[in-house]
Amino acid sequence: MNRANNLDARFDKVQQDFYREIYGTKSQSARWKKCVDYVNNNMGMAVSALYVQEHFNSASKAKLHFESDKYFENVIGFLRNSTNKTQSKLYDEVDRDKWTVVPSVVNAHYHRYRNLMSFPAAVLQSPLFNKDYPNSLNYGAIGSIVGHELTHGFDSNGRHHDSNGNQRLWWHPNTIDRFIAKSQCMTNQYNNYTVRVMGEDHKINGILTLSEV
Repeated sequence: MNRANNLDARFDKVQQDFYREIYGTKSQSARWKKCVDYVNNNMGMAVSALYVQEHFNSASKAKLHFESDKYFENVIGFLRNSTNKTQSKLYDEVDRDKWTVVPSVVNAHYHRYRNLMSFPAAVLQSPLFNKDYPNSLNYGAIGSIVGHELTHGFDSNGRHHDSNGNQRLWWHPNTIDRFIAKSQCMTNQYNNYTVRVMGEDHKINGILTLSEV
């Protein structure tokens, strides 16, 4: 498990040199952004409660108990508690109603293992949505996002899961054959694209990009 992001500048410099060699990355995110991203990724629901309180006038009962001068210790403590919590649920039934996207993330998702779409509070803000906008603007902005996420239930990945999210081939064989034939043109198109990384051209894999094109 990589903990270099949680250490001081000496380790950060080594990691930056490593990423430059592997990925061609010329710079890394500022330290403050890494810290904000870490908190939001790992304690998103607690942080989002404050976000929702500010932007949606909802009451928040979130209380964060961390020491401001012990960042690395806070990370280790969080990992320990998170691991214990996860292990305690090992033999429990899957909570299909649990949110997997934090409200403060400006994004939307389709979860094929649960056959549901998530639209966090942060994405339901201007310019994508506003209750005072004309319906035409809302339909064109957030409506296009809803439509995009909906199609994931029938794309190259989603088609393998049924209405309950279980992995099962529920399409008729003829439908599968026609889908593959129709999508081949998109695969061929993206197979012809290249990306230059550290002076070398790398071919894009059209199969891997198919679900987003």
